Amino acid sequence: METFANRLAKEVAASVDSPAGRFETAPLIRCLGQLVAYGIVDPKSLWDILDDMVKIAEEISSEDSAGAFQPYTDHLVCLVLGALPFGGEELLCSVPEKFNRLLNRCNKYADNRLHQTNDGLKPFAGKVGDDDQIYQSDCGAASH
Repeated sequence: METFANRLAKEVAASVDSPAGRFETAPLIRCLGQLVAYGIVDPKSLWDILDDMVKIAEEISSEDSAGAFQPYTDHLVCLVLGALPFGGEELLCSVPEKFNRLLNRCNKYADNRLHQTNDGLKPFAGKVGDDDQIYQSDCGAASH
């Protein structure tokens, strides 16, 4: 089983590095999370992978050409957040300080990301009130 887990971790790394592998990354990282929940993979290993993914997103988004890569960096952060429930309590409670640090880094990324809007891309014709978040959303289409 250790060989399988190591191979799976390598597949995750390869899929993150390849834009073409973006559709493969989510199921792979979720599988690693489930292996943590079953006690097969060490939770610290998965924390390191998740932390590295957010670090990559932060590094890319801090560059001058960050806007061109924002869909990719957003995807990395969403993968990290989407993988957390699959690790279950074994992942979340194993190293609470890593969990808190990772969530803080994801929040920091979200606060610092570029945001542009385009009225033509909004899915709704009118807003309900001044604070209507759904109307203000362009579903990420213009945020890059």
